Amino acid sequence: FDEAFLIGNAAAGGVADSRRKARIGHADDDVGVARRLHGQDFAHAAAREYAAQGLPLRIVMPGAVYGPGDQSLIAFLMRLFVKGRLLALAFPKLTFSLTHVDDVAHGLELAGEKGRDGEDYIVCGQTLAFDELSRLMAQLTGWSPPRFVVPTRVLENGAKVAAVAARLAGLPKNVVTEGMAMAKAERWAYRADKAIRELGWTPRPIEEGMKETIEWFRDRYAPRRS
Repeated sequence: FDEAFLIGNAAAGGVADSRRKARIGHADDDVGVARRLHGQDFAHAAAREYAAQGLPLRIVMPGAVYGPGDQSLIAFLMRLFVKGRLLALAFPKLTFSLTHVDDVAHGLELAGEKGRDGEDYIVCGQTLAFDELSRLMAQLTGWSPPRFVVPTRVLENGAKVAAVAARLAGLPKNVVTEGMAMAKAERWAYRADKAIRELGWTPRPIEEGMKETIEWFRDRYAPRRS
């Protein structure tokens, strides 16, 4: 089990697949995302080596996982949204291929049943930028999307700015700094053609998965009306 992110970022306007050579991080990254992806790249290479030696092994690589109980950058976006505190949007063009957590589990199951040893299978659904995701959340709830955008160049001015932005937004600092690191590449888009073709895997529509996820967050974090 790996993340599709270790394949690297996609070219502008495009998507990547498991044939794309990994391009990990940036030379000036000083946050955890590059180190984490380097570690996963090493583990991925080791798994492929064991598979070449005959170990019955299949690798499943989801995109950005979301769903009930999520703790990712996407989850914090949703939490702020249902609280009515998402007044400004950071990283509006940061783009991910999204995968519902239950679809990831189904992909793992199918890889075990139908996959070929030594093969990689990306499991990801629709690709959206953060500004598109915020509009989708507004559409599904009937609420207003964020009115303002925080310029990425402002957040890139240093750790102190990131710390202030995190505090004002109610986010852990590491969420903002990881978002900054990934925003440098901006587009983390992938396609699941191989998993769809060989495993019969199919992602649920983004509207269905997001509606369920927003309802989960709304039940737990939305202000209670008297």
